[in-house]
Formats: sequence, structure tokens, C-alpha cells
Amino acid sequence: MGFTQVKVTIINPISALERNVDLLVGTGALLTSVPRKILESLGIKPIGKRKLRVYGGQVIEREVGAALVKY
Repeated sequence: MGFTQVKVTIINPISALERNVDLLVGTGALLTSVPRKILESLGIKPIGKRKLRVYGGQVIEREVGAALVKY
């Protein structure tokens, strides 16, 4: 697995608001982590919580929501 920086567009699927951002991508990642301020600026709200195992094996809990990511 490796990491790379990419330019993507984050889109609110309800309002169609969008924002271009640079994200660090893990090639083995199944989910996307986006800074809360970016999601809030698009009106994307949490819909639940999920426990995640991060690099190094630590388990953390994070709020999750729905967004479209265009690459």
C-alpha cells in the first residue's frame, strides 16, 4: 500500500454544492476522510458513527456521512 496526493471534487448529493480539494489517498483505503470544515461548508451532515481500524492497528470512532467524490 502507498499514499499519493490527488485533486478531487467533493459534492453534496442533495444540494449539488461542490468544492475542489487536494486529498491524501491510501491505495488500500475503502473509505474517504475529508476535513469536517469542508463537509460543513457543503452542508453535509453526519448520519451515524463507525469504528475504524487505522494504519498501525488503532481503533477509532468517527462520524460518517454521504458525499460524492469525483476524481
